[in-house]
Amino acid sequence: MMQVYRSLADIPEGAFAGGTAIAVGKFDGVHRGHRALLDGIAAAAELHALEPLVFTFENNPLGYLRPDACPESIMSPRQRLAALE
Repeated sequence: MMQVYRSLADIPEGAFAGGTAIAVGKFDGVHRGHRALLDGIAAAAELHALEPLVFTFENNPLGYLRPDACPESIMSPRQRLAALE
């Protein structure tokens, strides 16, 4: 089952003490390229006995840096979490 943390402060101390294989991104749309990246993270985690981890953003970081250039989201945060699971 997928664990969801809404902030870094919500992650229990020692939760990933064994190490992680991590993918970082917005993952809006969760397309084939995202799927390949996630499959690679899962394979690396299994090979090296690590916890697979996806770090995603509820809002597009570009919205803070360049709001005028930020595209509309394809998926809601709830839809994105469902697709990632």
